[in-house]
Amino acid sequence: MSFNTAISGINAANKRLEVAGNNIANSGTVGFKSSRAQFSALYSSAQLGSGRNAIGDGVRLAATQQNFNQGDSMTTSGNPLDMRIQGNGFFVVSDKGSLAYTRAGAFLKDAANFVVDSEGGRLQGYAANDKGEIMRGLRTDLQIDTSNVAARATTRVAENINLDASLPSLARLPAFDPADPATYTRAVGRTIQDAGSGTGAGAVPAADHELKQYFVKTGDRQWSMYVLVDGRNPVDPNSVAPLHVTLEQKPNGSLSYSGNSQHLRKISDTEFALQGWRPAHEVNGAWMSNGAASGGAVSLPLIDGAAS
Repeated sequence: MSFNTAISGINAANKRLEVAGNNIANSGTVGFKSSRAQFSALYSSAQLGSGRNAIGDGVRLAATQQNFNQGDSMTTSGNPLDMRIQGNGFFVVSDKGSLAYTRAGAFLKDAANFVVDSEGGRLQGYAANDKGEIMRGLRTDLQIDTSNVAARATTRVAENINLDASLPSLARLPAFDPADPATYTRAVGRTIQDAGSGTGAGAVPAADHELKQYFVKTGDRQWSMYVLVDGRNPVDPNSVAPLHVTLEQKPNGSLSYSGNSQHLRKISDTEFALQGWRPAHEVNGAWMSNGAASGGAVSLPLIDGAAS
């Protein structure tokens, strides 16, 4: 009997470690709620009772209790669909008609613009009528409908670009090749959007494009900047030659530049503008303008010591 009592203590300690280990393993899991192990003492019993001097038979795991107190930490992700519940409540998600409840508020859009979790479960909510009034009691899959939202071309890009002055310059300055990281010091990419054009059957829908800036350190406080959109020349889709300017930071902190000033125009010491962009697409292996409007100049800020 004493042997079993000792074994029960070892098993209980193991269960406590399992619960603690699970808490630690999920410390980075969004919406995770920690648990604690609860134990109860064991006593042997007989038909005539246990008596006043009964000795316990050890311990067992009675329950694993989850802690649903409000969390202390909140992480900012930058995703507008990430949500957090303040106080009591759960998010409700539907997976093929089966409902589940969760405190994890990391959501995204699927291909059909439904708001879903990482497993594809659709977030549930109350629908709105044509007047924008919430219809209580009518729970449905939440969908972000952008069909009636007019496309708006990208005109400003906010980006913190810090080119490290301690980086060595490229020894032999090989010919720039966007496919070869050895020919540039740093690359910065982002998504921009054209404005589409027209209406009806001949309308050109708005489309996303990849704008990339490549920086090559050529000397002390000197850099070359190359700009491509979708891997093509931003103003001539038939060409893969990038737009190019050279940058130099003067001792007084001002930024001078030379090169293609027609299409890469300096606005200030911290901002350039891409002008004359022609949105393009590939048709049967050939690149051509897609007919969409660019929306004007695209701002290219250089913030926090762009050429420091």
